[in-house]
Amino acid sequence: RPELPLLSKLRGHSSPVTKFDFGCDSGTSEPKYVRSNCSGEALFWTTHGKRQTPLSRRDTVWETSTCIYTPDLIGVHSTGDVASCCVLDDGGCGDQADVVVGDASGKLRVLSYPSHFPNATHLEYRCHSGSISKIE
Repeated sequence: RPELPLLSKLRGHSSPVTKFDFGCDSGTSEPKYVRSNCSGEALFWTTHGKRQTPLSRRDTVWETSTCIYTPDLIGVHSTGDVASCCVLDDGGCGDQADVVVGDASGKLRVLSYPSHFPNATHLEYRCHSGSISKIE
């Protein structure tokens, strides 16, 4: 197993980190930013540990979308208690992407992505008897 160098320690969360994503500036492919979530909060950093404001990262291209507290997912929080989410890429077909959201009561919701507005239109499916903790 190869040794990877430690670039920085990202400190400041009030509880353990549950999700994180890497992002880059548009036009580049090198990850330069990290966003992470825990218990209702989101924090943003450069990969070298400098804390960022959410507004300064609004044009960042995120390689993944596992964090549930982001500006692009405001609408999913008004539909229930979000436990996990997964953004479904449009596959290059030109159609709009969707986001699938799992909640603590076992429901799956499908919304258009990005979902910037509260009470966004969505499809809802009752799927499980307990919390949906991960969607892939």
